[in-house]
Amino acid sequence: MQVVKLKEMGVKVVTNIDKLIAGAKAKALEAIEGKIIEAFRLALMDAVGYAKQSSREGSIKRYKDQTGALSSSTGFNLYRSGELVHSYFQGEGGDGSGHGSGVSTGQRVAEEESSDLRERWICGVMVAGMHYAAAVEAKGYDVLTAAEFKLPEFLEGRLKAVFGNSEAFSITRTNEY
Repeated sequence: MQVVKLKEMGVKVVTNIDKLIAGAKAKALEAIEGKIIEAFRLALMDAVGYAKQSSREGSIKRYKDQTGALSSSTGFNLYRSGELVHSYFQGEGGDGSGHGSGVSTGQRVAEEESSDLRERWICGVMVAGMHYAAAVEAKGYDVLTAAEFKLPEFLEGRLKAVFGNSEAFSITRTNEY
């Protein structure tokens, strides 16, 4: 058996406990931030999925997407401190002839609508990008409104799944941006 004693080897260990703690806190905060961003991403995915469902409970009237452009323009961009971290727009619905234009229009509109908000810590922008989306809703059909109202519920569920402690956060719907 061989035993090596640091003192006898002339090795001196000097630590700066404040720097060690600061480094550990930074790594922990980075991990927590990643989980929060993932919760936002999943909640936005839930909301977009909800918006695209062809039949839902209740009396919500659902539009019939002829070409798939409106469904394909429905999606989101998620930003962290100004950097795009996730974008979701997928061609679907209708006869398929509008998938490409729907996806590109949705991406463009999400980019435009987030331009003054995306520098915030976390910014998610969910859109139905086709120019006629509001007109479809004005006729009594749901395009995105029901999903917008469900988003806080989806986000709360995703955050609870990650952190468990519902007292650590409060989610309310607001018109302030």
